[in-house]
Amino acid sequence: MSYRPVSPPTWYQSLSDWLLGNSRKKRDAEDGPPESANVEFLETRMVLTAIGAAGAAATAAAGASSPEHQAADTSTSTTTNPDGSTTSTSTTTTTNADGSVTTVVTTTTTHADGSTSTSSSTTTSAATTSNATVDSDESLGSAVQSDGKIVLVGFAQATASDATDANNFDFAVTRLNADGSLDTTFGTNGKKTIAFDLGGEDNNQDVATCVQIQSDGKIVVGGYTKRDSSGNYDFAVVRLNTDGSLDTTFSNDGKATVAFDLGGYGDDRATSMAIQPDGGIVLGGYSQASTGGNNVFALARLTTDGELDQSFTGDGRKFISFNGGDDRAAAVAVQSDGKIVIVGYGTGNGTGYDYAIARVKANGSLDYGFSGDGKKMVGFNLGGSSADTAAAVSIQTDGSIVMGGTVQSATGDDDFGVTRLKANGSMDKSFGNGGRKVISYNLGGNNDDQLTAMAIQADGKIVVGGITQISLTGDYDYAAARLNTNGSLDTDFSTDGKKTVGINLGATDNDLANSLNIQSDGKIIMAGSAIKSAPGNTDFAAIRLNDDGSLDTGFGTSGVKTVPFDLT
Repeated sequence: MSYRPVSPPTWYQSLSDWLLGNSRKKRDAEDGPPESANVEFLETRMVLTAIGAAGAAATAAAGASSPEHQAADTSTSTTTNPDGSTTSTSTTTTTNADGSVTTVVTTTTTHADGSTSTSSSTTTSAATTSNATVDSDESLGSAVQSDGKIVLVGFAQATASDATDANNFDFAVTRLNADGSLDTTFGTNGKKTIAFDLGGEDNNQDVATCVQIQSDGKIVVGGYTKRDSSGNYDFAVVRLNTDGSLDTTFSNDGKATVAFDLGGYGDDRATSMAIQPDGGIVLGGYSQASTGGNNVFALARLTTDGELDQSFTGDGRKFISFNGGDDRAAAVAVQSDGKIVIVGYGTGNGTGYDYAIARVKANGSLDYGFSGDGKKMVGFNLGGSSADTAAAVSIQTDGSIVMGGTVQSATGDDDFGVTRLKANGSMDKSFGNGGRKVISYNLGGNNDDQLTAMAIQADGKIVVGGITQISLTGDYDYAAARLNTNGSLDTDFSTDGKKTVGINLGATDNDLANSLNIQSDGKIIMAGSAIKSAPGNTDFAAIRLNDDGSLDTGFGTSGVKTVPFDLT
């Protein structure tokens, strides 16, 4: 069932007022709507995604005979020989439109008398996969059932047999047994795909970003769906029975969509979800508020049968703006008292972005007991462009709120950033350095470390996860860290409080962790994707860590499990 406002709702009335003061536009009106799959749909998580690669592959396939669709990379080195001559070696690697790779090595030696000699060699390696046929399968969310089984959700690329189909994606769900093997009692051999298919041919982009398990074991999966070719996206949610079949008691067919349609291209995307103790389903994300690209935090609450909950703001929907700029929510949590916390990032008072957080009461109104007006922004302000973007939130048992995300340093590289607020929204200065903690890996490349997920252990320690860059060639690994309750690194976890894991299936070894869960036994599940071959061929990938940070070799193969959907 779909929900669309017939006319602008009451909470829309003041929207145009604050849009007049927006400070940053991500998309100009004259540019038109987005047309490819990589239209910022994962930007709230600030994480690399295989969808961009899939779109690039489609472009290459469409122009396979055109040299401008070839990508070349050149490196040069010079050495001085014992006889005083110098040798310059230039290596140019070109990825051709058919997926093959051509390498040209040219060596030029300049002798002491000024004469030169040159030699050149050319090799071409066959394509490992067709650029027009890619299998981009990526997990964006995960949950652990009470029986220890693990549910991973995300998207699977569907029917990419030619370039025009390469932007079609379906919700993808898989369930693993506690040992990492596929649970064959779920779906078809442990896997399930769901298509909304509202966008028409070549525009069916259905992406699952989050999952929660109900107390009765049913599985609720949230995300968004593209409803037409002009860039309109809606919140999307499905509910599955324990065997993976659609639960037709939910919104009649097991599927529901929710539109805000505040302005612009109607771009509404759910990035997170929480289930209330009464079974109410809370979806958090963002909604485009203007053609210029500015967004607002967006919340929707559904009843257990999949209908919009009219007791929440009167129509089941709520939007929140901060300084009138671009605000995007990435995570949502429900407190024990029923209040809802939503976090992400927004345009700060200066340039760049700050962490943004809001708390609303159970009826959807802003909670003025939080930071005076129900909203707060937190900047790390380490330098660079001050791009501080929150991606995760957890509530401690004492009501304190922990936010995690990515912060930019003065040198321009990204680090993990964790901050803790008291229940009233004030900074908890007993945590880290004045309420903030920065974690750096700095393993290579641009030292790009991005936090995407977080969870709190039963003992109050904080586990964060994300990615860390290893080299400039696009090599990223899963990265985890554990903090003590005061924000210091826990040296009982992997000796220095930090752990990295490379899955390294091939190609650029681009392994991207997007979610994190803590099992009842204290073991840590991280899930995301691993690239197995170029261009953009990725699989769902999960790892499990022991409490001390070591890989749990009783899970999957040596602690790692990958799951391909390969629908193409």
